[in-house]
Amino acid sequence: VGEEFQAIGYENIDASDMSVTSLEIAKQKGVYKHVFRCCMGEERIEAEDNTYDAITVVGCWSIPIKVDVFREMNRVLKKGGYLVSCFRPDVWSERDIYGYRGALNDSNLWVKISEEMRQYHGQLATQDAHYSSYWHFVVYQKC
Repeated sequence: VGEEFQAIGYENIDASDMSVTSLEIAKQKGVYKHVFRCCMGEERIEAEDNTYDAITVVGCWSIPIKVDVFREMNRVLKKGGYLVSCFRPDVWSERDIYGYRGALNDSNLWVKISEEMRQYHGQLATQDAHYSSYWHFVVYQKC
């Protein structure tokens, strides 16, 4: 993700992941100013209040994560900053199995800018209903 942002002119990009291996790969790319480990929903994000213009989260929401993470992301975003993320269809559904939709939509900290179902990574080789080539892409703005 950072490489894509760098390609369109962004220079101040940080990376965080819970996987030490993923962080080592991120460091090798030479794109990120600051690379740090954080287990979302369990730990404080290693940044001051009102630091970021935007946060992107990709490939994280397929397991239960404490919804307090959205308050923590709001803390490190500047006023008017954006949360951009994608969710599997079974996770971002009316059932809201992990409470993510409710945590964002029912909060006075966020306003939804957009939500759309888009192809994520092409045709899948499996017919397992748990997997989908289409995901929900959402953008929320900090109030």
